Amino acid sequence: MAKTPIKQRKEPKQARSKATVNAILEAAAHILVKDGYGAFNTNHVAQKAGVSIGSLYQYFPNKESLIAALSLSHVTQIRDSLSDIEFSPDMKLETFVQLVVKNHIKLHRINPKLHHILTKEVSAYGALNHQQVLSDEIQEKLYWMMKYHTETAKLKNPQLILFMIMNSVEAITHTAMSSKMEYLDSPLFEAELVRLVLGFLSEAERDPTNTEPFIPPENPVTKNSK
Repeated sequence: MAKTPIKQRKEPKQARSKATVNAILEAAAHILVKDGYGAFNTNHVAQKAGVSIGSLYQYFPNKESLIAALSLSHVTQIRDSLSDIEFSPDMKLETFVQLVVKNHIKLHRINPKLHHILTKEVSAYGALNHQQVLSDEIQEKLYWMMKYHTETAKLKNPQLILFMIMNSVEAITHTAMSSKMEYLDSPLFEAELVRLVLGFLSEAERDPTNTEPFIPPENPVTKNSK
């Protein structure tokens, strides 16, 4: 059996075609969130977007390619939100952790219902791949932040520590997004997450032989992440 294509047929070049694709993706997201995957099909999306089915098929050969494009669009929106992180190696550790936690909660506020559907219900069409790439980018950025920060530069196992912290915060935040959405707007929820991470970092083993912070030749944190 031939494999179902999940890529766009062509990329929009002109402003009008870009507007058409954006309208299609917005309609697709609306239907997935409001009606679920069971009601999701290309005819329904085209009708909601106000375009002909032929226009839709110029860009998307099937509903699977629509979902893959929607996933990429969602991840790109999240990635763009990371560019406003302001980091200083001399900031207090608590401020650094607050920055990380606040940003992580912010990411889960971006269309949370769509995020849940893309990662839990239709993940076979590219969502998990896109999410994993984004997760790797975030972890790399945070790893270099930790290596630059004066209070975390001497951690003995920074990659392991970051892995444990990121997965703990992600699990808690994702569960809140799924079943306790009001927690994402709660200052107490944010404060307790910060306390959790600070407690972990304060007890993490330091390398006694490391007398100076590790400074790599180039700092990716200062690069434009867009």
